Amino acid sequence: MKKLEVMLLALEEAAPQPLHVNAAGYSAWLMGQSFARRKSVIFAIEQVVAGNCEFEQNGKRYLLGPGEIFLLQKGGRHLYRVGPAGFLLKRFINISGGALEPMLSACGLAGRNVVSPARPREIERLLRSITALLRTKRENYLLEAGALAYRLLVGISLQGLSSSLSPPLRKVLELMDSSMPAPLDLAALALAVELSPGHLNRIFRQVLKMTPLHYYAQKKMSWACYLLRQTRIPVGEIAGRVGFEDPFYFSARFKKLYGISPRRFRQGGPKV
Repeated sequence: MKKLEVMLLALEEAAPQPLHVNAAGYSAWLMGQSFARRKSVIFAIEQVVAGNCEFEQNGKRYLLGPGEIFLLQKGGRHLYRVGPAGFLLKRFINISGGALEPMLSACGLAGRNVVSPARPREIERLLRSITALLRTKRENYLLEAGALAYRLLVGISLQGLSSSLSPPLRKVLELMDSSMPAPLDLAALALAVELSPGHLNRIFRQVLKMTPLHYYAQKKMSWACYLLRQTRIPVGEIAGRVGFEDPFYFSARFKKLYGISPRRFRQGGPKV
């Protein structure tokens, strides 16, 4: 986790507004209240504080209680309403910006509907802090809110993903976070969690739909996408930051994965 904190601080220095917070707040609903969108043009995070909420998105239905989070995905069709408790208190945040899609992909939140964080109070505190910043409108408040939004996404990802995983997979993901961007060896990962490489590969595929090394490579490339779009760091230096000694090899891998060179990706990427 210390490694992750260092990465967060470095990112804030390089791109003080990694994401843009459009709105944040707190709302109270009573029985019968609901809201629906046919095709959402926003991405939002909503956390149930008290009561409960019935949530539908893209054909899937959920009943969420205190502490749980539902994600309103951009482009999705969703409906949420007060649940059987008869009331709903929730906190929310609406986020946009050129970094949003790469961040959602890197955090494993792209297309995800709900998250049950292991420590919901920590998530709520971040939401409170962002709301307070928007209300005060002090100098540079949008920059601070954007940095907190980045921390919020990472926190939701780490808490929500790890809480639903077995101890070996959770430990492997923690090793990846602490090791990035250094090279990882499947045999060493398997040894660290006392499994055979084949067994680790199988359970990783079952849960995350890819091999451990593919997942790790994807995390590094998602991080590269973020740095390309949100900083002015030279492409060669970004290659080193995500674990490539040879910038030309990095560019070749990037183009093979995304169909475009890192420089073209930077030039054509959306602006915050």
